[in-house]
Amino acid sequence: MVSPLPPQPTGIADYCHELLPFLAPYAEIDLFVDDYEPSDPLLKWSFPIRNYRDLPWRHAEGRYDAVLYQLGNSLVHRYQWPLIHRIPGFVVLHDLVLQHLVAGMAIDHRRPGEYLRAMAYAHPGGGLRMGWEVMTGQRSIPFTESPFCQSVVDVSLGVLVHSRFVERAVTALQPRAAVGYVPMGIPLPQWSAAKTSVRRGLGLHPDRFVVASLGEVTQHKRFAEVLAALRQLAAAGADFQYVVIGNTADFDIRPDIAGAGLTDRVRMTGRVDRATFEGYLQAADVCINLRYPTAGETSASALRSMAAGLAVIVSDIGANQELPEACCIKLPVGGDEVPLLAAALGWLKDHPETRSALGQNARAFVARRHTLEGAAAAYINFIQDVLHTPWRPPVEIEPMAHEPDVQYVRDLARELHGLGFRADDLPYLTEFAGGIAQTGIEVTG
Repeated sequence: MVSPLPPQPTGIADYCHELLPFLAPYAEIDLFVDDYEPSDPLLKWSFPIRNYRDLPWRHAEGRYDAVLYQLGNSLVHRYQWPLIHRIPGFVVLHDLVLQHLVAGMAIDHRRPGEYLRAMAYAHPGGGLRMGWEVMTGQRSIPFTESPFCQSVVDVSLGVLVHSRFVERAVTALQPRAAVGYVPMGIPLPQWSAAKTSVRRGLGLHPDRFVVASLGEVTQHKRFAEVLAALRQLAAAGADFQYVVIGNTADFDIRPDIAGAGLTDRVRMTGRVDRATFEGYLQAADVCINLRYPTAGETSASALRSMAAGLAVIVSDIGANQELPEACCIKLPVGGDEVPLLAAALGWLKDHPETRSALGQNARAFVARRHTLEGAAAAYINFIQDVLHTPWRPPVEIEPMAHEPDVQYVRDLARELHGLGFRADDLPYLTEFAGGIAQTGIEVTG
């Protein structure tokens, strides 16, 4: 399994850490990680942990029946991208959209050709131009137009997803792909201390209405709308505390908090350890988990809040639409989103019995539908089914005659010239030449 593990700052690392003990009874597992040391000593004693650079030669020796990649839309996964395309295996697609991963690799490595090639693959015909406009700042990243998972889906033996929403999207991209639906496994927390005691330990008032948002702070999580709704709640005289638990490195909402006049009501914790995270879960009354647009993710933070018995408010889009109505409150994006959120928070504050019913229903749903045992069994069943099915490539590749190869390069040169490439753009042209060489095209003349 190729995956991030703690202490990597991603929920996928935490998820895989929790899943591994349930996968272990089914298979002998070697773990391949990036250049860091996993923080859990029990993990190191239970599984061989290797550097990802060792995977190609170990795989070439026939040591593995299958390779399982845990892939998400962040630079934590950058080392997986070339491996997936070099050593086809099974990919757990945690995000349908991989734009941030591919764009980040191109920027960090100063290799824009990686992004341009991905865009050309995703959009035959006009993708190269779109990619060039993005890399030169002429247009914003087409977050939802180009999911960038196409090549991953095309080369993989099978793709595992956590929602029917992503299952439909992947199948639409590649109807011949083997796609397996596996609900995300989430543990049910068990509390050993009273809620009032936990609140005192965290410096929260024992009787105050506590609202929380969990997970990485990003621009897609509707914080402007959340703060606007909380401002309305404050104006109505409500006594509340809003706690934001998660990494804030890439998106600073403190100016928005000050602008909304909520500085004394909002606490930003940054990323916290697991015990503190679970403490805030127990201390909270309501969790807000809005997002738009969706990258096709299944929100682990929303499911963890539900598993903790919290009343959860989510955006009514993507995978969230598959959550039962009795387990959470779903809000439409845009329009009356802010007043509806303010009204929902006000109602939940004044009606603890509604909070309790939502939380109980949510916890029961997670206990029934999102078990780690069930997820592990579904992983293994899908892999075995695919490995025992005669394989055929999802993309039919016809060998090309020599003359069309030459014409292809001529057409490419013409398009590059039309995009504004000139002789002094040597680094970019060199990158393109490398990309052409990787295709195996042989050109003379």
